[in-house]
Amino acid sequence: MTEFYQLIIKAREGDQEAWMTIIDRFSPLIRKTRREARQQERDDLEQELKEKIISIILTYDVDNLPSFSDFCEHILSESEDRFTNPK
Repeated sequence: MTEFYQLIIKAREGDQEAWMTIIDRFSPLIRKTRREARQQERDDLEQELKEKIISIILTYDVDNLPSFSDFCEHILSESEDRFTNPK
């Protein structure tokens, strides 16, 4: 079992430290995405990405867990366009 998989299992069981570790692992990607967003939307984007990470971890099929990179792309693909492309 990979370390990330074990963190997901622990987080689902209510381990707050596991949740913090998972969010910390996504921090570089969140910061990068945040910089690419419009200034007035950066805080909202950061919060939405963290909420999306939590939501996906709670509902994700861990029996078919992708690589960490694939997981990151999945999260960003659902949130990034909304904040980086002005309407």
